[in-house]
Amino acid sequence: MQRLILCLLLLGGLAARAAQPFFPFCIDWHDAKKRNFTEQAAMLKELGYDGVGHIWLDKVAERLQSLDAAGLKLYQITMTVNVAAGKTPFNQQQFKEVLTLVKGRHVQLLLIFEGAKPADGFADQRAVALIREMSEQARAADASLLLYPHTGNWIERIEDAVRVADLVDRPNVGVMFNLCHWLRVCPDRDYRTRLQRALPRLQAVSINGADEHDSQPGWDRYIQPLDRGSFDVGALLRTLRDLGYQGPIGLQCYGIGGDVREHLARSSAAWRRLQAGLAEAPPAAADRKKVLIVTGRDLHDWKATTPVLRAALAADARLAVTVTEDAKFLAAPELKTYDVVVLHYMNWQDPGPGAAALEGLRQAVTNGTGLVLVHFACGAFQGWPEFVNIAGRVWAPKLRPHDPRGKFQVRFTDVPHPVTAGLKAFEVDDELYTCLTGDTPIHLLATARSVVDQKDYPMAFTLTYGRGRVFHCVLGHDERALSIPTVGQLFRRGCAWTAGLKPVE
Repeated sequence: MQRLILCLLLLGGLAARAAQPFFPFCIDWHDAKKRNFTEQAAMLKELGYDGVGHIWLDKVAERLQSLDAAGLKLYQITMTVNVAAGKTPFNQQQFKEVLTLVKGRHVQLLLIFEGAKPADGFADQRAVALIREMSEQARAADASLLLYPHTGNWIERIEDAVRVADLVDRPNVGVMFNLCHWLRVCPDRDYRTRLQRALPRLQAVSINGADEHDSQPGWDRYIQPLDRGSFDVGALLRTLRDLGYQGPIGLQCYGIGGDVREHLARSSAAWRRLQAGLAEAPPAAADRKKVLIVTGRDLHDWKATTPVLRAALAADARLAVTVTEDAKFLAAPELKTYDVVVLHYMNWQDPGPGAAALEGLRQAVTNGTGLVLVHFACGAFQGWPEFVNIAGRVWAPKLRPHDPRGKFQVRFTDVPHPVTAGLKAFEVDDELYTCLTGDTPIHLLATARSVVDQKDYPMAFTLTYGRGRVFHCVLGHDERALSIPTVGQLFRRGCAWTAGLKPVE
């Protein structure tokens, strides 16, 4: 009976989460098959979406007709508003006609603001008056207005949207959080603080697959299908859940080429996996430790290994894992907000992030920030003498680098240590590093024997630097090596230990 009740509760929870609306938008412009609205509606119905978002104020009647026939909902309509003095803000007649069409459907109208520089306070008075006037018209149609942060426009950041919504102070005026635009304009990647501040006004969120960082002006890496990219969308959804957000989730599809059905099918499947993960994941504890993976440079395929490493660390629900592909972030004041820095980085072929970043890392670890070094991170910062004291052992270019890639056994030398407690010797297919050098005192946790010279070499060890704990493991050459369960377990445990947590498993 207890099992039956548990199953019913679990199914009920899944059903409740599945009820959160999920719909794509910006699907019209880049579809290689050029589907019409009726064909789009049939496709969305088949793929399991709840509806769609519509772009601009034209063809709304045609869109509604196609959605009604398929039993789907129109969630949003995007429009532009010009806040420049002397300019016509929008087509008033068309706006009224659209409100008549959507009356009683509880549609959200997304407002993208033109005519002023980002966050220009001189536009406040005119914009607030416009939005209030529009909100009265929208209220009569049971519609709401959402201030849409868009890169380069007057409202560019979620903070700008919340500020203006507070000034407008109307119950049917809220804000939308857009992942792709937030990634473009917010370098510190702290979405939780911003979402918490926005929550009273937050009425919609858009997601998509994305990389953590893209220095290029296009959107190829910041807008991808939901099953692609290094950004942890699951962590974002968990944060939204933990904050209590239950509103609609839009899928941003702008610029994704090819047959739209192909990438929408992949995103739909990824959404189901993410929802299943939410059902299994416990709510975040208030004391979750913030972990920053620093990557973006390496002679190895860091783009492939970073998601594997991040997933291994995030399997500990006490760790909130973020990735940056810009090592210069080590110089940022925001570094002090992180409990652990994970170096998955090696800059041998370039000068590195600069003296300020190196000093930022040194100060952080000195003051108690944990540090984890992964595989070739031992070879980073070759011109920085202090690095050997922080890392314990570093790559010596003049020594034999490693055995030929292959299988070897890793043995633990201190099983009672919190990082290695209960673990047994295991086999890896990896590179066995033989060129580490340094005389800084370390606490050895694991070794492996070279098939070339029959000597034992350190594979994992710990040390302290100032008040900071350091865990250094030279395993993890590629996806295959990092995917070995015990390797992932070592990094996860080592990360927890450097954060001051008791390693689990």
